[in-house]
Amino acid sequence: MTSKITPKENVVFLTGDDRARILQRRRWWEEAFSKKHGAMNVEQYDAKEVTAEDAKTAAFTTDLLTPSLFAEKRLLILRSFPASSEGTSKSTTEQKEAQTKREERIVEALLQLPPELVVVVVSLKPDKRRTLYKTMHKQFRTEEYWMQEVDVHAQVTMELAGLLAPADVPYVVQVLSSRRESLAQDMQMLRQYAAEEQLTREVVDALCPMALEEDVFETLRLVFSGEKKTSIQRIERALMRGAEPLKLLGAFVWQLEQCMLVRTVLDAKLGQKVVESTLGMKPYAFQKTSALVRHLRREDLGYMIHALATLDRKAKSGVLDATKGSNDFAQALSVWITRAPAGASS
Repeated sequence: MTSKITPKENVVFLTGDDRARILQRRRWWEEAFSKKHGAMNVEQYDAKEVTAEDAKTAAFTTDLLTPSLFAEKRLLILRSFPASSEGTSKSTTEQKEAQTKREERIVEALLQLPPELVVVVVSLKPDKRRTLYKTMHKQFRTEEYWMQEVDVHAQVTMELAGLLAPADVPYVVQVLSSRRESLAQDMQMLRQYAAEEQLTREVVDALCPMALEEDVFETLRLVFSGEKKTSIQRIERALMRGAEPLKLLGAFVWQLEQCMLVRTVLDAKLGQKVVESTLGMKPYAFQKTSALVRHLRREDLGYMIHALATLDRKAKSGVLDATKGSNDFAQALSVWITRAPAGASS
């Protein structure tokens, strides 16, 4: 039997996608600590800066592990960690690997943090697939702030009532849920548009492009529903809007792997609690993915993942042009959708 991990209480992992509440909580820590221990004992660091070079990471971790003079209490805010999850599309594989190793060294240092130092790690919209995220979530005192889809549904229903066809409301909720950081601006823009023209799904797509992950989910839903022509059009629009081909490919693979996990869980008839603890998946996400795969077999999903892996190898070897605006890449994904197993379309 494995022993339960006791989180390190003097490392606070502030995470989620609700920027406003996370920043509010960060400010609370700053103000409360300043009031008790003095503003001079509060320090701010940016993850991009401290992980930019090995020397900077070494200096930062040394600072973390060096006991404070006179054992004074200190608060350190580490913003935007891990930095490798943000804006690294132009970095080479070697650069990304080097930065990840620096981030891992920081986490190792945090695990050895002296008791007089409190560190608040701020991670907005983290990549939950990463080992680094899972380690921090288990080892540190985690405070999560996620915006709930039901809140978006309430706002759409209240503010866009009568402007949308009832059948379009769930789709618009899905689109705006993927853009929650700009929800207020999106709602205002849609209301202004609706004052002059009819508000439709196509208009919402044009004005408020869905975030990549949700766009991929919706595309797969269309594929599995047999609406392959529409799903191909969605991919073409995403690429025209500037989606990076390899990032899009990776998003499809990740979503299909999630589908495979859920399909396996459903086949094994595991309970909801087991699912949440095993997959680390929120109930809403599990239910949504369950609905997506209800008519699929694991063999169907395996075939689709294998086909994407083949495209990925071709792209990375230069056989397939995967640069932005590449017609070859769009065509390859279109063929992939067209050849989706019959079981995936039922």
